[in-house]
Amino acid sequence: MEPENSTSSELKSAIFADSQLFLANLHAGASEEQLNTILARMKERHDRLIAEYGLTLQPEFWNILQSRLANRKNKDIIDTAL
Repeated sequence: MEPENSTSSELKSAIFADSQLFLANLHAGASEEQLNTILARMKERHDRLIAEYGLTLQPEFWNILQSRLANRKNKDIIDTAL
């Protein structure tokens, strides 16, 4: 296995920084479009990380973000049947 170079480290750092941005915006009530834009940017960087360096992040990382988004959606549903 080759040691990481600075570009792959920068990509991973950018992905993690975006994950913090995603979670902060999620907590602040950002729109679905805003959150999906952040996720798309993260996935583009991840795809580049895979293609150029053969590196990937753990699937659990993506599962956590998707779970947070899904749980937020459930909270946005207002039951007016009562």
